[in-house]
Amino acid sequence: MNPFSRKYTAYIPSNINLDKLLQGVEFKTNTYRNSPEKIRDRAAFLLSQISMAQINEDRHIDENGYTRLSSTILQNNIKNYKQYMDYFKYNRIIEVDNSYSNFEGREKCKGYKYHSGLGDVLQYSEYHIYDTGFLNSYNKHNRPRRIINQYDYLYKWFKEIEIPLDNVRHMHFYRNRALKYQQQRNLVNRISDPYYFKMRQGRTNRLFTHITEINKKARKEIRIGGMETIEIDLKSSIPFFSLLLFDNDTLVQNETISRILRESNKFILDDIEDNGEGIDRFSYLFSGSYIMLGEYDLFDGSYPDINDYQDMIISPHRDLYRELSQGWNRSLQTNYTRDDAKKQLMKVLNSPSSRASRERNYLDETYPNVMKVFDRLNHRYYFTKTGRTKRKLHYNVDCPFAYFSQKLESYFILDVVCKRISEEYPECPLYTIHDGIGTIPDFETEIKEIISEESIRLFGKSVLTDTKRNRSSLIHRRKTLALAAAN
Repeated sequence: MNPFSRKYTAYIPSNINLDKLLQGVEFKTNTYRNSPEKIRDRAAFLLSQISMAQINEDRHIDENGYTRLSSTILQNNIKNYKQYMDYFKYNRIIEVDNSYSNFEGREKCKGYKYHSGLGDVLQYSEYHIYDTGFLNSYNKHNRPRRIINQYDYLYKWFKEIEIPLDNVRHMHFYRNRALKYQQQRNLVNRISDPYYFKMRQGRTNRLFTHITEINKKARKEIRIGGMETIEIDLKSSIPFFSLLLFDNDTLVQNETISRILRESNKFILDDIEDNGEGIDRFSYLFSGSYIMLGEYDLFDGSYPDINDYQDMIISPHRDLYRELSQGWNRSLQTNYTRDDAKKQLMKVLNSPSSRASRERNYLDETYPNVMKVFDRLNHRYYFTKTGRTKRKLHYNVDCPFAYFSQKLESYFILDVVCKRISEEYPECPLYTIHDGIGTIPDFETEIKEIISEESIRLFGKSVLTDTKRNRSSLIHRRKTLALAAAN
């Protein structure tokens, strides 16, 4: 095998010369003192974490331009990463925002960005790391054995997945971003190589793989065993799972959902204990005593806004995001599309109630009882003046609403639906994209039936689905329908 065929491609600003930097100022490290190339490789890897966030316009970049990097992930790959970061800071390569938290809960990570003295850091150069020791360690942490064993029914299909490079050569969606285009080409080239397989979970158990890193337009060209694929997505997935917050019986009786709710906001349990109620009581979600556990059916018509919210989500004849876009456009004189409305809704629901906006005001007025429940779930979650999220009592976490809905989504897709599919149809190819399942068209009907049956069994209502097809599949489907109509 060509010793240069397997590598980690790092991206560093073109105006940073690592050799000159490391030769000019002594770097005191307690590892690899006699291996300057290994020191340089690790320096490039760390800088690349900042670069990649910039290239991908990552959501972990805050309003001041700092990229939040997990110390655990950095340390897994480079034990003494702090020495490197201190060296970069001393040499005015990076700036560091030291406002982080180690308090109980999901900690806030330190922020890093390139020093303003470097000028306009928009051009990046590739740096290839070939050190097998580093590569093996990196790959080990990107696919922990525990995750592989837990989701072996997904992992086993990785080796069958491919994307014909000719099908994505154009990638017009990156025509003005050469570096992003090259990065995607590298991902596509490696998608079938087990050496680069990735499978790890985030805080809400969302599964991140080498497939989720690929642009959604390029994913339409995925083949499994040479066959074209489709993606079956849950329609209005996050809003659908939010409906459980209005379902007292399910919240109490389903142990998994109860646990996820408690995990989403630790103060929920504290408040229940402070009020002297049993830990299986969830009436605190409904702000005050006007809705008490077991005394009212929230969907019995007493709360029209709650009923309308649910109907927009589960009715096949309605569309939550489209109707919200129309409502906002009428009331706020905006010009939101369906996708715009989806982004705006998630922005509101994943923010503290104190964060005012015209869109939130519209929701508060149109769906007052819905928003009251969501705000109760997010209580004690707020923004500081700098825009950073904090909790009172030194408890820094992500938004409780986001945690609750995303973790339920992960549980449903990975541990319920995909597991059952693998048991009943072991020959069915599978991969996941958060709220969607990739497979071949032959199993579309069976998978949709399982999704519907399991959502009714667990949640008492059926979640709607959408099927995404690649261009050639659409052409074939249209020809088939036209032929059927002609006959």
